[in-house]
Amino acid sequence: MPSKITRHQFDAAARRQVTKKLPAGIGVHHLLCLLLWLTDPLSVGAKEYTLVVQPSANDCQHVQSVVQIRGDLKLNADGTAVKRIPINVSAHMTYLERTLEAESPARHAVRHYELAAADIQIGKTNLRAELRPVRSTLAAHWDGVARPRLYSPLGPLSQEEVDLVDVQGNSLCLDELVPTTPVKLSDAWDHAPSAMVALLNLDAVSKSDVRSTLVKVQNDLAVMDLAGKVDGVVGGVATEIELKGQWEFDLRRGRTTRLVASLRENRSIGHAEPGFEVLARIRTTIRPVDTIPQLEDSALTGLELAPTLANQLIWATSPATGIAFLHDRQWRVMADNPDGIVLRQVAGGELLAQCNLTPLGKLPDGQTLSLEQFQADVQRTLGDRLQQFLEASQTDEQGLRILRVVASGTVSDLAIRWIYYHVSNPAGRRASLVFTLEENLVEQFAESDRTLAESLELVEPALPGGK
Repeated sequence: MPSKITRHQFDAAARRQVTKKLPAGIGVHHLLCLLLWLTDPLSVGAKEYTLVVQPSANDCQHVQSVVQIRGDLKLNADGTAVKRIPINVSAHMTYLERTLEAESPARHAVRHYELAAADIQIGKTNLRAELRPVRSTLAAHWDGVARPRLYSPLGPLSQEEVDLVDVQGNSLCLDELVPTTPVKLSDAWDHAPSAMVALLNLDAVSKSDVRSTLVKVQNDLAVMDLAGKVDGVVGGVATEIELKGQWEFDLRRGRTTRLVASLRENRSIGHAEPGFEVLARIRTTIRPVDTIPQLEDSALTGLELAPTLANQLIWATSPATGIAFLHDRQWRVMADNPDGIVLRQVAGGELLAQCNLTPLGKLPDGQTLSLEQFQADVQRTLGDRLQQFLEASQTDEQGLRILRVVASGTVSDLAIRWIYYHVSNPAGRRASLVFTLEENLVEQFAESDRTLAESLELVEPALPGGK
């Protein structure tokens, strides 16, 4: 067996081989330095990795998501001092997801939720939120611009259900973090505002310095660090988010497989929702599956999976008043007690309208309220504020007798539009609705009162204690 060659012998051999072939001015030591550099693995040019997203229609995956939130709600009910109430949320979701559309930038998928539940502590009050089994099939749609939308083709969700499933770190949009050009270890890239809108469930981003950095590649798995700050808007309300986390991408499959992140968020108080200052921790893991029986074509036959105005309506129930109704997602319930329900409609951060919904006692058997009597009641209620009646009508919708009166007037020199409803059913149960808005917002309001009023269900109110 030959002995190990020494460095001196190697230099001599190399000198003999190249001396006669070197160009003028190039010494043997230059060649040796080049040779040693080429054989040094630390000095070889860094390898480039191309992270190519490869989604396709009918991709199937299993998703687990855990969200932990701790911090304070910020309330300003009296318009003066801000009150803080501690909040603690622990939410868990497990669902199967089938891709329906994967043409960039649009994303469209359908999901079967095996679990969606949250334990919520607000001050000293403990709550439990769960997705009803009859709404276990949800569709998820993202157009590449606005925030993703979640809705059920099986029927309207409640606001509590929407808030439960519509979390940050949506699996539908995680692939938007992938760079558009090849990257090397330690390379960093900025994320487009649209990616932050989708990842953080925002309506818009005004400023962002969030970047990802490739930190490791092992066994076809690329690992990226994620960090930065985002100034954004949700429902017209400003929010500030500081983001830090890590995510993984399967180079072979071409899909994001994991996200772990912490978010410090400080959101301002809105017209219809409290603000908050919280620390949220998100953990989402994704793995491929072959098929999902619950989401095969045969199981989805007859369901409207595309987003529509109808399948994005919210179903609200009030056991205290015995009233249930549908409303669009611009409306939020502000108060709900036996005396009535108060809702506010907010669009783009601007308050459009308020609705006061009040249960009324039964009339004596055989008596009904005529349209003329109702209009006279409205006139007495408004008094000197009333300038004119614009409409007065009576309709029958799905067993409801609906009286509607529209009036205009002024309050403190401000032009106001009022829309009054009296709704009754054959059992004699009744409710009053009053919509109030400024005259210059009438066109934007666009008769959104009708969906709410015409969908009313009037039943026996629940007694205190649930009896």
